[in-house]
Amino acid sequence: MKRLVLQHIVVAMALLATASAAAAKGASPEDAVTGYYTNSVPDSAALLPDRSVEKQLVAMKSAHLDAIEGVWHYPDEMMTVAVERFKSPDFASRIAYRIVMLESDDFNLFPGTVIGYMAASADSSKFELWLYSERRGAMLFTPVKFIATLKGDMLTFKRTVAMNMKMRVNFARFLPSLFRGVSLTPEIATEELPVGFRRIYPTTTGTSGYGGRVRYL
Repeated sequence: MKRLVLQHIVVAMALLATASAAAAKGASPEDAVTGYYTNSVPDSAALLPDRSVEKQLVAMKSAHLDAIEGVWHYPDEMMTVAVERFKSPDFASRIAYRIVMLESDDFNLFPGTVIGYMAASADSSKFELWLYSERRGAMLFTPVKFIATLKGDMLTFKRTVAMNMKMRVNFARFLPSLFRGVSLTPEIATEELPVGFRRIYPTTTGTSGYGGRVRYL
């Protein structure tokens, strides 16, 4: 319980710092992400307030969900995320979904951190996916593009194209199950990555796979 309270305090301080920085520039906190994104996403992750698995389940139970929306477990990284629709004047309408971390075994990651974005394609089972690949403390940076495939209650990823990465002395990886070793090789070719999300809600039975217990971080 003390850990949960401490985490809420740290999140509140982070949001306050963002608001203060924006105010100092004469802008609102919503303006922290600037630009118009059509085929890319912001270089750094946003932080959304007041997020948890329990609150997300309640909100989604009363909403009409697209096939990709829901609460998902990411077993390779020991975190729970939400895929949800969103609208923003900074994004083209095609980038209609964001991936929000709700719960993680990593205490340094704040609930409400947007770890990625998704865009639909002509194939209803295929999505363009961006996931952040670097971190400094609780901040995430450097989105990398993937193709996500939805099949039943599984959402799996693979890289789309070869990419170049520079060597970095203090390279901090985020999502190491996807990005392990990426700092050691200047070029990485397309590869199959048997990692992804497992759906918690809604399941094929229409119930939550999360369970009735409340988990305190």
